[in-house]
Amino acid sequence: MKRLFPLILIGLIVSSTALSQMKPTFPDLTYKNLGYPSYTFGYMPSNFNLEYKKLGLDSPIPDGEVTKLGSYQASSSTTLTLYFTTGASDDPELFMFDQNGKRIFSVGGEGFHFKGRILYVSGSSNHMFDQRRKFVYKDGTYKEVPQPYYYVGKKGKLKRAIKLYETKAMKNVVATLPKGYDIEIVMAEFEGEEYMPKDQYLVKTKFGLVGWIKIGQEDYFGGLIPSLYMMGD
Repeated sequence: MKRLFPLILIGLIVSSTALSQMKPTFPDLTYKNLGYPSYTFGYMPSNFNLEYKKLGLDSPIPDGEVTKLGSYQASSSTTLTLYFTTGASDDPELFMFDQNGKRIFSVGGEGFHFKGRILYVSGSSNHMFDQRRKFVYKDGTYKEVPQPYYYVGKKGKLKRAIKLYETKAMKNVVATLPKGYDIEIVMAEFEGEEYMPKDQYLVKTKFGLVGWIKIGQEDYFGGLIPSLYMMGD
Protein backbone atom coordinates (compact mmCIF):
# COMPACT_ATOMS: atom_id res chain seq x y z
CA MET A 1 0.00 0.00 0.00
CA LYS A 2 2.91 2.33 0.75
CA ARG A 3 4.19 1.86 -2.81
CA LEU A 4 0.80 2.59 -4.33
CA PHE A 5 0.32 5.91 -2.52
CA PRO A 6 3.03 7.87 -4.44
CA LEU A 7 1.62 6.55 -7.75
CA ILE A 8 -1.91 7.59 -6.78
CA LEU A 9 -0.63 11.01 -5.70
CA ILE A 10 1.23 11.51 -9.00
CA GLY A 11 -1.90 10.50 -10.91
CA LEU A 12 -3.99 13.03 -9.01
CA ILE A 13 -1.46 15.78 -9.70
CA VAL A 14 -1.32 14.96 -13.42
CA SER A 15 -5.12 14.81 -13.65
CA SER A 16 -5.46 18.13 -11.82
CA THR A 17 -2.92 19.77 -14.15
CA ALA A 18 -4.69 18.43 -17.24
CA LEU A 19 -8.04 19.72 -16.00
CA SER A 20 -6.60 23.16 -15.25
CA GLN A 21 -5.35 23.42 -18.84
CA MET A 22 -8.69 22.53 -20.43
CA LYS A 23 -10.63 25.18 -22.29
CA PRO A 24 -13.60 26.59 -20.35
CA THR A 25 -16.97 25.00 -21.10
CA PHE A 26 -20.55 25.34 -19.87
CA PRO A 27 -22.41 22.20 -18.74
CA ASP A 28 -25.69 23.34 -20.32
CA LEU A 29 -24.16 23.64 -23.82
CA THR A 30 -23.48 21.06 -26.51
CA TYR A 31 -20.08 21.51 -28.17
CA LYS A 32 -19.02 21.14 -31.78
CA ASN A 33 -15.39 21.01 -32.89
CA LEU A 34 -14.66 23.58 -35.62
CA GLY A 35 -11.90 21.73 -37.45
CA TYR A 36 -9.00 22.38 -35.06
CA PRO A 37 -8.62 20.98 -31.51
CA SER A 38 -8.76 24.46 -29.95
CA TYR A 39 -11.66 25.83 -32.05
CA THR A 40 -15.04 25.00 -30.52
CA PHE A 41 -18.63 26.21 -30.69
CA GLY A 42 -21.03 25.60 -27.82
CA TYR A 43 -24.79 26.00 -28.27
CA MET A 44 -28.13 25.18 -26.68
CA PRO A 45 -30.06 22.72 -28.91
CA SER A 46 -33.30 24.16 -27.53
CA ASN A 47 -32.76 27.60 -29.10
CA PHE A 48 -30.14 27.11 -31.85
CA ASN A 49 -30.68 25.37 -35.18
CA LEU A 50 -27.33 23.72 -35.93
CA GLU A 51 -26.49 23.21 -39.63
CA TYR A 52 -22.67 23.05 -39.69
CA LYS A 53 -22.29 23.33 -43.45
CA LYS A 54 -18.97 24.03 -45.17
CA LEU A 55 -19.35 26.82 -47.75
CA GLY A 56 -17.58 27.42 -51.04
CA LEU A 57 -17.22 30.55 -53.16
CA ASP A 58 -20.78 31.67 -52.36
CA SER A 59 -19.79 32.44 -48.77
CA PRO A 60 -20.68 35.92 -47.43
CA ILE A 61 -17.23 36.00 -45.80
CA PRO A 62 -14.29 36.14 -48.26
CA ASP A 63 -11.36 35.09 -46.03
CA GLY A 64 -10.43 31.58 -44.98
CA GLU A 65 -12.50 28.41 -44.81
CA VAL A 66 -16.08 29.35 -43.90
CA THR A 67 -18.64 27.19 -42.09
CA LYS A 68 -22.31 28.06 -41.71
CA LEU A 69 -23.00 27.11 -38.09
CA GLY A 70 -26.77 27.65 -38.05
CA SER A 71 -29.43 30.11 -36.94
CA TYR A 72 -30.96 31.66 -33.83
CA GLN A 73 -34.34 33.35 -33.44
CA ALA A 74 -33.36 36.54 -31.61
CA SER A 75 -36.94 37.83 -31.62
CA SER A 76 -40.25 37.20 -33.37
CA SER A 77 -39.05 39.31 -36.29
CA THR A 78 -35.27 38.73 -36.23
CA THR A 79 -33.37 35.60 -37.23
CA LEU A 80 -29.59 35.60 -36.91
CA THR A 81 -27.34 33.36 -39.00
CA LEU A 82 -23.94 32.44 -37.54
CA TYR A 83 -20.78 31.71 -39.54
CA PHE A 84 -17.27 30.72 -38.51
CA THR A 85 -14.09 31.30 -40.48
CA THR A 86 -10.51 30.24 -39.85
CA GLY A 87 -9.43 33.55 -41.38
CA ALA A 88 -6.84 34.38 -44.01
CA SER A 89 -3.93 33.95 -41.55
CA ASP A 90 -5.51 31.41 -39.19
CA ASP A 91 -7.34 34.19 -37.35
CA PRO A 92 -10.56 32.43 -36.23
CA GLU A 93 -13.66 34.61 -36.12
CA LEU A 94 -17.40 34.33 -35.55
CA PHE A 95 -19.78 36.35 -37.77
CA MET A 96 -23.50 37.05 -37.42
CA PHE A 97 -25.89 38.23 -40.13
CA ASP A 98 -29.55 39.20 -39.90
CA GLN A 99 -32.24 37.93 -42.28
CA ASN A 100 -31.53 40.79 -44.69
CA GLY A 101 -27.95 39.60 -45.16
CA LYS A 102 -26.50 42.48 -43.13
CA ARG A 103 -23.56 41.71 -40.89
CA ILE A 104 -24.44 42.84 -37.39
CA PHE A 105 -21.55 41.45 -35.36
CA SER A 106 -18.18 39.70 -35.54
CA VAL A 107 -15.61 38.72 -32.92
CA GLY A 108 -12.30 36.89 -32.97
CA GLY A 109 -11.71 33.92 -30.73
CA GLU A 110 -11.22 30.17 -30.48
CA GLY A 111 -13.93 29.15 -28.05
CA PHE A 112 -17.48 30.42 -28.65
CA HIS A 113 -20.16 29.68 -26.05
CA PHE A 114 -23.50 30.75 -27.52
CA LYS A 115 -26.49 30.97 -25.19
CA GLY A 116 -28.77 32.97 -27.45
CA ARG A 117 -28.82 36.49 -26.11
CA ILE A 118 -25.57 35.88 -24.22
CA LEU A 119 -22.28 34.97 -25.90
CA TYR A 120 -19.02 34.07 -24.13
CA VAL A 121 -15.77 34.18 -26.12
CA SER A 122 -12.31 32.91 -25.22
CA GLY A 123 -9.07 32.75 -27.14
CA SER A 124 -5.50 33.98 -27.51
CA SER A 125 -5.45 34.59 -31.28
CA ASN A 126 -3.95 38.06 -31.89
CA HIS A 127 -3.70 38.59 -28.13
CA MET A 128 -1.05 38.30 -25.45
CA PHE A 129 -3.15 35.90 -23.39
CA ASP A 130 -6.41 33.96 -23.43
CA GLN A 131 -9.04 36.69 -23.20
CA ARG A 132 -12.37 35.74 -21.62
CA ARG A 133 -15.17 38.06 -22.78
CA LYS A 134 -18.96 38.29 -22.42
CA PHE A 135 -21.41 39.83 -24.92
CA VAL A 136 -25.13 40.53 -24.57
CA TYR A 137 -27.62 41.02 -27.42
CA LYS A 138 -28.91 44.60 -27.32
CA ASP A 139 -30.22 47.04 -29.94
CA GLY A 140 -29.77 44.57 -32.79
CA THR A 141 -26.18 43.55 -32.04
CA TYR A 142 -23.98 41.97 -29.38
CA LYS A 143 -22.23 44.39 -27.04
CA GLU A 144 -19.38 43.51 -24.72
CA VAL A 145 -19.99 43.57 -20.98
CA PRO A 146 -17.11 45.69 -19.60
CA GLN A 147 -14.86 44.13 -16.99
CA PRO A 148 -12.67 46.22 -14.66
CA TYR A 149 -9.71 44.06 -15.77
CA TYR A 150 -8.99 41.01 -17.89
CA TYR A 151 -7.70 37.94 -16.06
CA VAL A 152 -4.32 36.84 -17.45
CA GLY A 153 -2.91 34.04 -15.24
CA LYS A 154 0.49 33.75 -16.96
CA LYS A 155 3.45 32.44 -14.93
CA GLY A 156 7.17 32.23 -15.62
CA LYS A 157 10.71 33.32 -14.86
CA LEU A 158 11.65 36.90 -15.63
CA LYS A 159 13.98 37.33 -18.59
CA ARG A 160 15.01 40.73 -17.30
CA ALA A 161 14.89 42.68 -14.03
CA ILE A 162 11.74 44.74 -13.41
CA LYS A 163 10.18 47.08 -10.87
CA LEU A 164 6.60 46.78 -9.63
CA TYR A 165 4.74 50.02 -8.96
CA GLU A 166 1.90 51.01 -6.69
CA THR A 167 0.07 52.96 -9.41
CA LYS A 168 -0.62 52.59 -13.13
CA ALA A 169 1.23 55.89 -13.55
CA MET A 170 4.33 53.87 -12.58
CA LYS A 171 4.91 55.73 -9.32
CA ASN A 172 6.10 54.42 -5.93
CA VAL A 173 8.10 51.20 -6.22
CA VAL A 174 6.54 48.19 -4.47
CA ALA A 175 9.32 45.71 -5.30
CA THR A 176 12.41 45.29 -7.44
CA LEU A 177 12.65 41.82 -8.98
CA PRO A 178 15.80 40.30 -10.52
CA LYS A 179 16.17 38.35 -13.75
CA GLY A 180 15.19 34.71 -13.21
CA TYR A 181 12.60 35.50 -10.52
CA ASP A 182 9.27 33.62 -10.74
CA ILE A 183 6.21 35.85 -11.19
CA GLU A 184 2.54 35.57 -12.07
CA ILE A 185 0.86 38.11 -14.32
CA VAL A 186 -2.59 38.38 -12.79
CA MET A 187 -4.58 40.99 -14.69
CA ALA A 188 -4.50 43.47 -17.57
CA GLU A 189 -6.34 46.74 -17.89
CA PHE A 190 -8.54 47.44 -20.93
CA GLU A 191 -9.31 50.58 -22.91
CA GLY A 192 -11.51 51.82 -25.76
CA GLU A 193 -14.78 50.58 -27.20
CA GLU A 194 -13.13 47.35 -28.37
CA TYR A 195 -11.84 46.74 -24.84
CA MET A 196 -8.32 45.92 -25.96
CA PRO A 197 -5.80 45.46 -23.15
CA LYS A 198 -3.35 48.22 -22.48
CA ASP A 199 0.32 47.33 -22.04
CA GLN A 200 -0.18 47.54 -18.26
CA TYR A 201 -0.29 44.39 -16.18
CA LEU A 202 -0.72 43.62 -12.50
CA VAL A 203 2.05 41.26 -11.33
CA LYS A 204 2.23 39.06 -8.20
CA THR A 205 5.51 38.02 -6.58
CA LYS A 206 6.22 34.63 -4.94
CA PHE A 207 5.78 36.32 -1.56
CA GLY A 208 2.38 37.67 -2.58
CA LEU A 209 3.10 41.35 -3.21
CA VAL A 210 1.36 42.89 -6.22
CA GLY A 211 2.25 45.86 -8.38
CA TRP A 212 1.90 47.32 -11.86
CA ILE A 213 4.32 47.04 -14.78
CA LYS A 214 4.23 48.52 -18.27
CA ILE A 215 5.61 46.42 -21.10
CA GLY A 216 7.00 47.48 -24.47
CA GLN A 217 7.18 45.98 -27.95
CA GLU A 218 10.31 44.10 -26.95
CA ASP A 219 8.13 42.10 -24.54
CA TYR A 220 5.44 41.11 -27.07
CA PHE A 221 7.15 37.87 -28.05
CA GLY A 222 8.28 36.41 -24.76
CA GLY A 223 10.67 39.20 -23.78
CA LEU A 224 9.32 39.45 -20.22
CA ILE A 225 8.40 35.82 -19.49
CA PRO A 226 8.22 33.04 -22.11
CA SER A 227 4.47 32.45 -21.68
CA LEU A 228 3.46 36.09 -22.33
CA TYR A 229 3.56 36.03 -26.10
CA MET A 230 1.63 37.75 -28.89
CA MET A 231 -0.20 34.98 -30.73
CA GLY A 232 -0.56 36.67 -34.10
CA ASP A 233 1.17 38.04 -37.17
